[in-house]
Amino acid sequence: EEVVKKQEAETLGSVDAAITTTDVLKDTRDRFNDNIHVVPNAANVSHFNKALSGSCPEPEDLKVIPRPRLVFVGGIAYWLDLELLRHTAISRPHWQIVMIGPEMTDIGLLKNLENVHLLGRKDYDRLPDYLAWCDVALNPYKVDDIARGCSPLKLYEYIAAGLPVVSSEMPEARCFNDLVRIAMNHDDFVVGIEEILSLEGIIRASNRHKAYEESQNHTWEKRFLEVERIVEEMLV
Repeated sequence: EEVVKKQEAETLGSVDAAITTTDVLKDTRDRFNDNIHVVPNAANVSHFNKALSGSCPEPEDLKVIPRPRLVFVGGIAYWLDLELLRHTAISRPHWQIVMIGPEMTDIGLLKNLENVHLLGRKDYDRLPDYLAWCDVALNPYKVDDIARGCSPLKLYEYIAAGLPVVSSEMPEARCFNDLVRIAMNHDDFVVGIEEILSLEGIIRASNRHKAYEESQNHTWEKRFLEVERIVEEMLV
């Protein structure tokens, strides 16, 4: 770890500019370089917007899972709060938690829970189909240094798919105003999901439209233009 920190400091000190994905990363590294810029992550927005089209086929392995379906997409890794997911599953056994992605850590806490469905890795082209047929998206990070400095791709993808999101407390989740509900603890996480599921249809439709509009600000094309502007300013 110390070797990596040393190499990072040396690299930052030797370049004319650097780009981070979050303010936290910038603030903890600007002592090494006074020209650090923040360019957050984004999503393949047009791809995930397909979930809003109404034409996505329901995947066969979802058809056998009752609703409401709470979905997580991404690597099931050590930075996820599996205790939070277990608490959610046990607190509301009629909710179904759908986990899409490779298992990269011990998931013993989720084993033998009938309402947790580990569907494994899915083809990228099919992800909008899965998101289109789920009700709430989950961003269950452990609240630690990783969460504080992380800009999760999945937040941008969930929003582009029009899904309401419940997230652990992390700075980047607060960038989306009321599109992402922040949970301060395990019980709050459950309450946030419950509140979303209780919304009337007209409010859900309005929120999907807001999510679509917000997603247009977070395309990779717009991020490229931000980086291009930074480079052009250096060359003037």
